[in-house]
Amino acid sequence: MSVGDFVWEHEEFAFYLPGPWRRSAANEGGDPLHVQLVCDPLETQLTLSIEAMDIPRADVPALAGELLAIRRASHRDWLAMPGHAAPGRRLVIADERTTPLPQVDSVEVSYTGQITGVGLFGFIGYVTPRKVVSLFCETRWSFAPSRLGVFRAVAAGFKNKLP
Repeated sequence: MSVGDFVWEHEEFAFYLPGPWRRSAANEGGDPLHVQLVCDPLETQLTLSIEAMDIPRADVPALAGELLAIRRASHRDWLAMPGHAAPGRRLVIADERTTPLPQVDSVEVSYTGQITGVGLFGFIGYVTPRKVVSLFCETRWSFAPSRLGVFRAVAAGFKNKLP
């Protein structure tokens, strides 16, 4: 890691991001299980959170499906808000997945997408019997080639440690 890289070691996860990431002003001194980061050169913001849960193992896959549905609805709801809808603007969600990870007793939920003319985004989450981890990354729309790979780079820097 070089100077300026963001490193967050937590007992539940590790997060390593190369580049000039900083905590957003809204997140200073906040909840240790919730962080908002901003990368100004990439015009990207990400939110990482962990919610403690007590979920019966048999219910984990269904809750993962619900998490995906809730996330999808949040994008539709945003687009339906006054001032957000515009001619030709549409929501595109791709690569939706719920992948059981039996070796770590969890289900991974992920997708990528865009709202035309607004931005690109990606989500990766983990649902386990004891927590739900969510990582959402949004990048302002641009034709700059570096913008397309931001979510992949962010997701690669996140390591879930405990089930």
